[in-house]
Amino acid sequence: MSKKTYPKHVKVTGGTLRYQRAIPRKLQDLLWHYFLSIEQPIEPPYLTVNDGEGDWSQLDLPDDHPEVEELTKINEFLMGHRWAFQGPVRLLYKHSAFQGGRLYTPPFRTSLIVL
Repeated sequence: MSKKTYPKHVKVTGGTLRYQRAIPRKLQDLLWHYFLSIEQPIEPPYLTVNDGEGDWSQLDLPDDHPEVEELTKINEFLMGHRWAFQGPVRLLYKHSAFQGGRLYTPPFRTSLIVL
């Protein structure tokens, strides 16, 4: 029985075919500039509630609240830097702060362009 041969961009591991395509250098350069140019303004509010319940539907914390102060420090530090999909670090609560929250950075809730 002869051994099957595949093109260079196809890898066979354990009977599974895996395709590897290299992105042309010109396209890599265009994508790099595209990703660096996408940015969101880094400005408050850094804490939000998605599906607030009761009193948690509107989150209005004072500027001296510990979480507001910590997120402000983080985002002020980030303002002086540059990276792909630049934007603020936000703390998002799903229903209330008692159920915990997650830190998000862009791109969240955006469409992904697939070429």
